[in-house]
Amino acid sequence: MPRPLFYHSTKPATFSQFYQVLTFIPTMTQRETHGGAITALRKGNSQKLARIVPMFWCNVDSTVKDGMSLLQLAMDQVNEVEDPGMVDCCRVLHDFRPASELIHCVLSEDIQRLHPILTELRGFAVNIRFKDRYGKTLLSHAIESNNLEVVQMLVHAGARINGIRVRESARSQHTLPLFHKALKKDIRVEIAHFIHSQMDPREMAEKDMHGNTALLRAVEEGASEKLIDWLLVTDHGNNLTHRNQSGMNARELAVSKGRSDVVQTIDKFVLQQRGKFFLVKLPVHFYGLDNLQFTDEQIGKTLFEVVDEGKDKDDKKTLRLYNEIEERGIMLFKAAAEGDMKTVQKLNAANFQDKNGYTALTKAIVYHQLDVAKYLCVSRPDLKLMPDNCNRYPLHYACALPDEHTKAFARVLLERDPEILEKTMDKDGVFPAEYLSKRESAEIQQMLMDARTLDAFGRECPPLAALPPGTTTSSTSHR
Repeated sequence: MPRPLFYHSTKPATFSQFYQVLTFIPTMTQRETHGGAITALRKGNSQKLARIVPMFWCNVDSTVKDGMSLLQLAMDQVNEVEDPGMVDCCRVLHDFRPASELIHCVLSEDIQRLHPILTELRGFAVNIRFKDRYGKTLLSHAIESNNLEVVQMLVHAGARINGIRVRESARSQHTLPLFHKALKKDIRVEIAHFIHSQMDPREMAEKDMHGNTALLRAVEEGASEKLIDWLLVTDHGNNLTHRNQSGMNARELAVSKGRSDVVQTIDKFVLQQRGKFFLVKLPVHFYGLDNLQFTDEQIGKTLFEVVDEGKDKDDKKTLRLYNEIEERGIMLFKAAAEGDMKTVQKLNAANFQDKNGYTALTKAIVYHQLDVAKYLCVSRPDLKLMPDNCNRYPLHYACALPDEHTKAFARVLLERDPEILEKTMDKDGVFPAEYLSKRESAEIQQMLMDARTLDAFGRECPPLAALPPGTTTSSTSHR
């Protein structure tokens, strides 16, 4: 029986590893690659062959028929049939051969052969995907294989990390940031360390289908306390206030999963940030005062007692005025929605972000307050790169508005660093520009209504200001 074109490992494997190989290969692969490629070759259809071979990571040197590989079959056909199409097929297979060898060196973890290939072959082949735009990459496969050396070799050869999303699994339609692949409990922590050292720090805030950023994903995956602490330290605690689609931050998610060890790790980290102008970030991002009601078991004192006995005036002031700081943010959001520029300027003391992930800029956009948006983009440009709990950026919201408003707000948002903003993706890997064709969908209309009718704590409430013309409050939140 002829061997299929996809790779078969000769390495010893556990049942779980073998099962992963089986689930990695879709049921259609045998038909599409083996039969499809040979049929395309016989018909001299070089275009179809050029599509199938890289799409399914074909091994052009694997024996497939009559003891010959696909490339050998092509060369044999060229000698037998005078057909320009057959010559083109042979050229397609010959040109793909180096990439084919690279792919199957990675799949077989052939380190010795991989190094010289990567020295010669860079670019597209290193970043080739399996099947489609969200299929696994060689790097994501190496991460899942838990092979640090292959991961390092691929990255140094140009394998991309930033902005790369891959499927949760072979059969899933849901995607996640590449870095999240390194956060599974059974993956070596050194892989996460290395990937992090090579990626844009902003990747830490990218989200999976449930709105989990890297820290939240690690908690979800049951990661160790050590990895959780490392994620907190490397992101300087900024990820502590990230929330998922359900509105939970890492501490709240850990509580819901009964991970008291993670809760203690997070609380310990917060204690260690005293005197570093860190605590003030918590009310600014509506971290939740309840999350600070803990006791340090080693000294038997609460956070409030420790801060009160300390010397840092900013920390003392933050905890004393915690509710007032949150209230300032709420008033800022209302002023932005109403277009009250004077009040916005008065209250604009920080990058406030509520439990939904909304900012004053979000409110200005969904309420069509262009002048307020202009002011905020200049006075607080970081707001343009602060997504909501579903990883929807301000540009996503702008592209969901009627055309005339989209153009006006997009012009303001894209005045600086347009290439960064245009490449932002929501939790499902959808770009802002793709929202243009989805404006009338129930999903997008609900998104806009939520931004207008959810208060800073995620509860339904009356709109903060008069609704823009043509909108109603008839939708019911399903977040």
